[in-house]
Amino acid sequence: MAWLWKKLWLHLDVLRAWRLFGSKQSPEEVHHWSVSMS
Repeated sequence: MAWLWKKLWLHLDVLRAWRLFGSKQSPEEVHHWSVSMS
């Protein structure tokens, strides 16, 4: 069950990063960046 929470938190981090970057990057790019950083 822990993996589900981890996945949820990662998704929230992606959304937060996307808002931070604005519309300069697509959600896929932000997600890739988030995965690379983790």
